[in-house]
Formats: sequence, C-alpha cells, structure tokens
Amino acid sequence: MADKTYTVTVASGNLYGGGTGNVYYIDSTRSSSGPGNIIWAGGSTLRFEQSDASNDGHPLIFSTNTSTSGIISSGVTYFLDSPTSSSNYINTTTFNAATTRYVEIDVTAPDFYYLCYIHGIGMGGLMDVATGKTWSVGTWGINQWGDQTDPTIQITGQALSANLGTATVNTEINLGWGRLEWGEQAWGIAGTLIPTVFLYPEI
Repeated sequence: MADKTYTVTVASGNLYGGGTGNVYYIDSTRSSSGPGNIIWAGGSTLRFEQSDASNDGHPLIFSTNTSTSGIISSGVTYFLDSPTSSSNYINTTTFNAATTRYVEIDVTAPDFYYLCYIHGIGMGGLMDVATGKTWSVGTWGINQWGDQTDPTIQITGQALSANLGTATVNTEINLGWGRLEWGEQAWGIAGTLIPTVFLYPEI
C-alpha cells in the first residue's frame, strides 16, 4: 500500500533542462517556471498512477541520473492490470494495452530522478528526498511522524513542594436540646442527668 499516490498525465509544458514539449504533470501540476520537482520524505512508498490515456507511449521510470543508464530497480514495483516486470512496463505495446498501470518506489535518500523511458528526462524532473523531521511531508506514522507516540518529557531545575497551608477548625459547644442527632456525642454520652426531687409536706 502506497503512502502517497500521484496521478500522472501528459501535456505540453516546460521540459527539464529547458524548452517546451510533452511533459509529465503530477496531480495536474507542473511549475510554470521550471521542471516538476517533487519533494518527499525518505522511508515512504510513492505510487505514480499512469492509467490516464495521455500516458500512452510514456512509461515512467526512476533513475539515479538524468538518463536510463541509472535505472533504479531496488524497491520499485510495476503494475499493468496486475503485477508485472520492468521489461513489460517499459515496452510501449504492453504498457499501452493495460487499463490500470502504475509504478511504485520505496523512497530512500539520496535524490533521484523520474523520467520517461522513451523520451528521457525532459518529461520528468528531480525527486528531492527530504531527510530528518520534515513537517507535513509524510502521512501519520511515516518517518518522524511515527516517533510522536508516547513522548517522554524530562523537566529539570524545578522544585516541587506540598504546602497545604494552615488548617483552621471551627468548633461549637453542642449543648442544649436538639443540637445533635441521636447517638452522636452528647446524646447520652456527654453527661449524666441527675433528677432533682422536691418533697412537699402534706397539709
């Protein structure tokens, strides 16, 4: 499963190295001032989807230099309606006959190029591989994004104290009828009632 899929189309535009002609548009975009360079992070997989009919006769390949002499084979897979070989992919007869076609690459440093096997680097551009912590380049879980789970933060030079302040107790003397509930403190506990008996002589 690719981490990112680019839709490739072919139309007139700026050639890599100067001039104009048929070039690759990546997600309908190619710089108006130069070739279509792509910045991406190492450690992810990119898919270049070439199913659009404008790609007929223009199989895309990856190279370590600006020519087919540096074709990258490691980490590259090809698809023409089903997984296929690089020789089938660069053959315009088998390439043009397929309905679903794409090439994938596991991106690693250093930088490399994408170009047309038939027409060369003019149609393509540079794959500028970003390394390190590159904001928004990779999807979640890719490269440094994946390092963000369960972070450990160390704090130094800080003193912790547990000062609870001063406790203030408000009390009252629970004397008198109805001041406490039955069974609580003064009821039957706080004191003993001594009855006073008054004796009156008979008259």
